[in-house]
Amino acid sequence: MSQRLHSPETFEDKLELLRDLRNQAIHSASEKAVEKQHAKGKYTARERIEKLLDEG
Repeated sequence: MSQRLHSPETFEDKLELLRDLRNQAIHSASEKAVEKQHAKGKYTARERIEKLLDEG
């Protein structure tokens, strides 16, 4: 994620910041933790939430 020292000024800056934050949240779990959940036959919390939500 790119570090910002000031508030986003334009819509494009805000959109880029939102994309960065979303990407960081999606990829925040370590591979080891994900593998551990999958080894137990379980989904991660994010995977469970994604299954509940529709794409609309």
